[in-house]
Amino acid sequence: MNNIIILNIQVTISLLLYLYIFRTYLLKRLSVLPIGKAFAPLLLIHVLRIAGMSMFGEGQIDPSLPIFGIQQIAYGDFAAAITAFIAAVLWNSGSKLAVPVTWLFTIIGLGDIANNLKVVLEIDFLNHYIGSTWMVLVYLAPALIITHIYIIYRLIKPNPILPASV
Repeated sequence: MNNIIILNIQVTISLLLYLYIFRTYLLKRLSVLPIGKAFAPLLLIHVLRIAGMSMFGEGQIDPSLPIFGIQQIAYGDFAAAITAFIAAVLWNSGSKLAVPVTWLFTIIGLGDIANNLKVVLEIDFLNHYIGSTWMVLVYLAPALIITHIYIIYRLIKPNPILPASV
């Protein structure tokens, strides 16, 4: 089996597992919460995207991989992590900026995921030594995708429940 097939199997199983957990244990609880209370923990999961910066660490990935690709992945993840954190703080404080910053995070975060996929394929990322990045792809990426989908759903849902101060 090649690396792409192995990773796809692992990510698919993780995605199915996270979907099951989300649907069985979280969705009902989140759907009755005000949007900010539902969003804050989901946004905080995205702060873990800082893990992408580990690719800059000595010996973490194959040094023959093009640095421009690694930079795109790492800095995109970092930007998504920071905007997710800011959005979570804004929701928790009841700020009127919470909605626009959450949309900004969504654009950055989904753009980063799409760009990462493009870069991974362009530089043949999966056929190089990528250390712990493999585990990030298997265990974190599926959770990020599910939370992005739910966040978008709640943002566009007619008449979402907003905190009193928003």
